[in-house]
Amino acid sequence: VVDELAFTFAAASSYTVDQLIIAQQPASTTLEVNIDFDGDAEFELLDGNGTLFPGETATIELTITVVAISGTNPGGPYINESVVLANSPGGAFVLDVDDEEVFLFENPEIVLTKTVDTIINNLDGSFTVTFRLELESIGDVPVFELELYDDIVSQFSGLNPRDFLAEEGLSLLVNPNWDGTATSNILEPGQFFDEEIEDNYFVFITFTVDAPDPLPATINNEATVLGEGPLGTPTQDLDNVDAVFVEFDVDLFITKTVDNMDPTAGEEITFTITAGNNGPQNGTGVQVEDLLPSGYTFISAIASAGNYNEQTGLWVIGDLASGESETLLINVRVNQTGQYLNTATIEGIENDPDLTNNSDEILPDVCRAGLIPPRLIKN
Repeated sequence: VVDELAFTFAAASSYTVDQLIIAQQPASTTLEVNIDFDGDAEFELLDGNGTLFPGETATIELTITVVAISGTNPGGPYINESVVLANSPGGAFVLDVDDEEVFLFENPEIVLTKTVDTIINNLDGSFTVTFRLELESIGDVPVFELELYDDIVSQFSGLNPRDFLAEEGLSLLVNPNWDGTATSNILEPGQFFDEEIEDNYFVFITFTVDAPDPLPATINNEATVLGEGPLGTPTQDLDNVDAVFVEFDVDLFITKTVDNMDPTAGEEITFTITAGNNGPQNGTGVQVEDLLPSGYTFISAIASAGNYNEQTGLWVIGDLASGESETLLINVRVNQTGQYLNTATIEGIENDPDLTNNSDEILPDVCRAGLIPPRLIKN
């Protein structure tokens, strides 16, 4: 049995062999250690005369003292490899190899960063909240047995928290049965964070609560991450963030379509822009910006309310009642060259917390004149 300690601990200052024993002898024979073993000039653990019969096991126990040196990751890992070699009665040569990472000491450290991803007013007396939980390992060893907790049930008590969902972000598996309580791990058990991976790991958690009364309201929420290094040294971190619940004045939205997604340069096409208000209040000072890009030449526009200025790209609607919508038709000619991505954005005077539906865009697939459109030819 070969173990080259000098190779394993070449980056250390020194090592000393303290003890080499046969901790478990095979049932039929007795193995003897190599009393001159030093892991360098003498790197064979046994005297070479031992025998193992089929089904038998022997355990060799080697104890050493290693003196580390300062520098990058002085505690390891050091990769230690052992090789066993033997001959069968018929003269066949057999061997096996195994290795293990060795850590002399460790400083595991993990950082949790919690942010609000979205807080959506469902306009039915409830909010849907999504937090992003990001983990970063900044220690000198991997972090094992990761646990991530966020006691939503207690911290949002009185708001009937429900509909709990944990979603995978990057490199972490989530617990499909996460229930938002203090003892429910957001992660699947047994996961680890390799310190050599540059990307941070993250997950999302989503739940629904009743709307706080009165609005607006702010609730602070704290999450905790736990883990341990290869030697069992614990590490943990916590972070908190304010969940801000605001009352909707209006929820403006916009959609954009085109009557031909595959035009040829020189053809006329019509963009249809629909601007609406989901309420609950009436909107005022509502306007849409839709400045045509260089790939189109303006021909005409028809608005169901207000006026469109092709020079500024502004469609001034004015008042837009809750539950109502208005439409703008823009007729253009497709140019031979230019930018074809067309974007429309809506805004108004009232508070509109949900901006996810305030912009829409469309990109026709333009066939420029002189180019042959693709055809399918069947043989």
